[in-house]
Amino acid sequence: MGEEPPRKALNEDWLAVVVGLALFALALTGVITPGLVP
Repeated sequence: MGEEPPRKALNEDWLAVVVGLALFALALTGVITPGLVP
């Protein structure tokens, strides 16, 4: 198996960070929380 270029790993990490921050921000603003907590 060949090694993947570091750039790809970095991009995937950044994507996870961005998505995580977006979900966290939405939860803070109360957009998601009402749907998760009855």
